[in-house]
Amino acid sequence: MLRTGTTPRFAIRAIALLGLLLCFCSTSNASGAPLASAYKRFIAAENAFSLACDTTGAAWTWGWNNSGQIGRGVNPDQLVPYKIPGLSGVVAVAAGYSASMAVTSGGSVFGWGLNGSGQLGTGETGSHWSPVPTGFTNIKAVSMYTHTLALAKDGTVWVSGANGNGQLGLGTTDSRSTPAQIPGLSGVQAVEAGIGFSLALKTDGTVWAWGYNFAGQLGLGDTGDRWSPIQIPGLSGVVAISAIGSHCLALDNQGAVWAWGLNDNGQLGTGDTSPRYSPVKLNGLPPMQAVATGNYHSMALAAGGVPWAWGGNSGGQLGTGDYNNRTVPVQSPPGKSGYATLTAGVGHSLAVDNAGGVWAWGTNAHGCFGDGGTNSSPSPVRTLSTLRLPSPGSTAASMLLLGN
Repeated sequence: MLRTGTTPRFAIRAIALLGLLLCFCSTSNASGAPLASAYKRFIAAENAFSLACDTTGAAWTWGWNNSGQIGRGVNPDQLVPYKIPGLSGVVAVAAGYSASMAVTSGGSVFGWGLNGSGQLGTGETGSHWSPVPTGFTNIKAVSMYTHTLALAKDGTVWVSGANGNGQLGLGTTDSRSTPAQIPGLSGVQAVEAGIGFSLALKTDGTVWAWGYNFAGQLGLGDTGDRWSPIQIPGLSGVVAISAIGSHCLALDNQGAVWAWGLNDNGQLGTGDTSPRYSPVKLNGLPPMQAVATGNYHSMALAAGGVPWAWGGNSGGQLGTGDYNNRTVPVQSPPGKSGYATLTAGVGHSLAVDNAGGVWAWGTNAHGCFGDGGTNSSPSPVRTLSTLRLPSPGSTAASMLLLGN
């Protein structure tokens, strides 16, 4: 029997859950990042392959399978999304160099594909053609190239894989196949693994960088490598980062986009092709809600789900309907809106619409569009219609974000 004036424990929990759901169904998540940025963890792309997690917590892959990154054993390329058996409760996915990872709501991480540098964190360097448990635990999100950054639920960062440029942040250049914690780095809310370098976004809005720096991708004003994390000067109030390839984008709490690093295809959006060794604020953009980098191009998402793009376009990955590079941002794909988030690979781009549908454009080598064919397109093409990601504001999306 309850005492007068007390509230049942289950009711307290229900009220707390409702409050958190309302938070996640708004425009920002608990860390202050726009929902579109947080939502990006449901889908990923790299060199000619793609992966995603759906409303049920299942993981799906499609595209190139040269090293087992599809997770279907030794099989040909996957032209339509393949549901990976044995994986459930998946709340985040990551695509690396011919390798994939999935994070479950319990914080476990599974990996498959290329593992020559120990990037899967399994304690050895053999590739795996089907998902295997890794040594990462209590994780909420991962990012990978030939090295892996795993963000723990307590805000610490754990790493494994290639380390020739100090990209693991451990103060050495020794690669490792078992996870290790980066010393002195805490309070992190997002991580990004580029080609030989790494970024971390802290909850205080600062951005930290380490690793390879040949084009200024560390944003420190020079081209010297760093083997341990160092704060990027001049950046504050940042709510989202992206760093695939050798250039970086940051989104601040005013919706402004900052760019630095390699710029040989105009991927910084500065109107030229000169690298930037320090972050520069892009002009001519409306307030943005998400940013995404491919190897040679960049994208951003404005209010109403309106996409913008710039940079390399040799495969049509900007979605402009042609194959011409753009050195300044353009609204593209033209006339499109209602996108929930964007992500990019090497030669293709992906978008998720507000109903959870997946769209692709660019180079469709090896079936990375997931539409059943290999015909490329410089304009959006609908991926297999049976694949549905959690739509923004839905209970499924809210629960996945909350559970992670």
